[in-house]
Amino acid sequence: VERRDSLTFKQVDAAGAIDLPRDAVARDRLILLLIGMVLVLGTFFASRGITVIDEIIYLVGAQALQATGSLLVDNGYVALPFAETTFGTFFRPREDGLLASQYPLGQSVLGAVLHPLLGPRGLYVLHAIAAVVTLFATYAVALRLFADRQVALWSCLLLAVGTFLMEYVYGYWPHMTSVAAIMVSFSLALKAFEAERAFLPAILSGLALGVALVLRIDSLLLLPVLAVLALVLAHRFGAVVAGGAIWLVT
Repeated sequence: VERRDSLTFKQVDAAGAIDLPRDAVARDRLILLLIGMVLVLGTFFASRGITVIDEIIYLVGAQALQATGSLLVDNGYVALPFAETTFGTFFRPREDGLLASQYPLGQSVLGAVLHPLLGPRGLYVLHAIAAVVTLFATYAVALRLFADRQVALWSCLLLAVGTFLMEYVYGYWPHMTSVAAIMVSFSLALKAFEAERAFLPAILSGLALGVALVLRIDSLLLLPVLAVLALVLAHRFGAVVAGGAIWLVT
């Protein structure tokens, strides 16, 4: 039994499977894994210097949470010897004079967990792993949309060498981790749109988007995109919406 797939418009079987050589797909994934290993190894050689003011805020926030268990940052030039932080633009003073970051807490939590193990470089390692996740998610999305492994592989290679991915890996800001969460969410959403049992992948997609939101607020921009695509493409619209909405209460 054959039907037209709603996303790729290619002939697929009744289960929605696309006939692709498994050994070739496995070889592509091995290439992506090797790229990921290079990125992880690069974290131990890359400079740990601060390049933008945002990175100071994220790094100090992670250190404060790890040291004190609080999201509040010590005040004073001794604790924060950066002239840029004295303008009050990025640290927000409370009524009692204590300072807190204006950014979501996700990166501070991740940094606080990794800081005792690897120091500031822990965020680099985390971002390299997030880059690997992003590459694999990109491959899955491209393969699902185009049913062509060469398109999927070249999409990943272009992402790796033709975008800001390297800059996001070797830095303290949370762009790489949020992009990874967004791509995982998008990949799972596409799977949910096609699935007869859409509830579980929709839940996982929503939770991934929720993780992205605690890293960067602008991740919310994916939500209207998924809503429109669900309305047009989802075979089980109710299950997709119900599953995806769970992240709102978690």
